[in-house]
Amino acid sequence: MAWRTYGYRFIYAKKKQNAIIIGTGRELEELVIEINQNERYAMRFASVIDTEKLPGEEFYRDIIAQIAKNNVTLVVLDLHSKKLDTLMPHLYGLIFKNIQFVDIYRLYEDIFYRVPLSLVTYGWFLRNISISLLAGYDFLKRVMDCVFSFTLGTLSLVLYPFI
Repeated sequence: MAWRTYGYRFIYAKKKQNAIIIGTGRELEELVIEINQNERYAMRFASVIDTEKLPGEEFYRDIIAQIAKNNVTLVVLDLHSKKLDTLMPHLYGLIFKNIQFVDIYRLYEDIFYRVPLSLVTYGWFLRNISISLLAGYDFLKRVMDCVFSFTLGTLSLVLYPFI
């Protein structure tokens, strides 16, 4: 317990990477709260840009200015948002300035170990869940699992009296 509370902070203390998050929705809010209030993450969101509240056509200049002003090295954005299509060409130039880009939903899955509910649609099921057409492989794998477990289980019986 002492290691988790105190030791981990000193040994793995890193300078927090400034990040900016661009998107909308409940997932964005959950990510910002979790990352900014938890010390174990090596980043903090210096700025949050809600795509629903973006001003006119020239909003990309404000975003790029915030990236420069806050010394941002990581941009988390909603790659599924159609509203950001006009922003993408302008962000492309930042790749050469050593700025990393991460999809908001991938970061959400990495932090919370679950898929955001807003992504779970019929298309998501079609891409991620399918019935295996390899019935022969599945059957052979099951047989091998049973044979190996029975063999190793039987061999381990010799050790049970000593354990």
